[in-house]
Amino acid sequence: MAHRFIELSSHCLSYKAAEAHAMRILQALGNTASKSSLQRPGAILTLQRPKSPIQTTFAELAAAIRIGGAADQFEWHLRTQTSGITMSFATDSETAGVGLEHVGYHGEHAKGPGRVSGSVVEDLLEDVLIFRRAVAETSSMEKQFDDCVRNYRAYLHACVSSVDAHFGLELWRLAQARPDVRLSDDRMRGMSIEEKIDVFYDLVGGRVSEKGRTWAEFKLLKDSRNAFVHPKRPINKFEARRALDDLNRCQLGVGTLIRDANERIGQWPQVNANKVAHAPPARFVTKPRPA
Repeated sequence: MAHRFIELSSHCLSYKAAEAHAMRILQALGNTASKSSLQRPGAILTLQRPKSPIQTTFAELAAAIRIGGAADQFEWHLRTQTSGITMSFATDSETAGVGLEHVGYHGEHAKGPGRVSGSVVEDLLEDVLIFRRAVAETSSMEKQFDDCVRNYRAYLHACVSSVDAHFGLELWRLAQARPDVRLSDDRMRGMSIEEKIDVFYDLVGGRVSEKGRTWAEFKLLKDSRNAFVHPKRPINKFEARRALDDLNRCQLGVGTLIRDANERIGQWPQVNANKVAHAPPARFVTKPRPA
């Protein structure tokens, strides 16, 4: 097997950070118990759901977060409580179709075989995670780095698109919910990502400076994406160490940037926003010297 120059950590968070995130989830669900009481032998956590409750222990919950970056079912429940349910439908029929409507929007219908999704940002954030992992898995001389570059380019696209989609859709929702917000489709189409973020914070309260390091990291990701999308020279280059730096920018520049915006308007973040914010660190692996 060809040597891989980039490796992702086997876990997303330290035990302490995973336990802290587990406590935030439980407190958001209304659990007021202390961590020490939750860690007692026999203590069971129950997430009540209409069909079947989920039962686990605090240790199991923290372990899942440490490995995966989020507690999927618990956080999906919190997300639906604060921002509504999002759904996706698909069909393999060649004669039927599937449709989906959203409050304030007439909806979309797809002819089969096909799919419609109301989880636009979640889907793009999942792309970030998938292509990030693929960059590491293909970071070798196999196929002359062709697959690695392709995955890296797709990763950068997904990073920028997820932020663009999140703030664009939040502005659309604000325009639907608040009569004082007048944002026409034409104006929205002409907005840069930077303008969308500025208008969002103007409307919900806050200052541009509060974007801080998350904004700086996003800008670096966007610059790397633009080098591929808007080339100024006839030759493009790929450097594994630069790709590594970009793989470690999505935590702040995408996941945390989106998560902070969610929290500003009282919403629990998308599950995949937390997974990106807690994405396992990437590291450079030096090629062993021949014996």
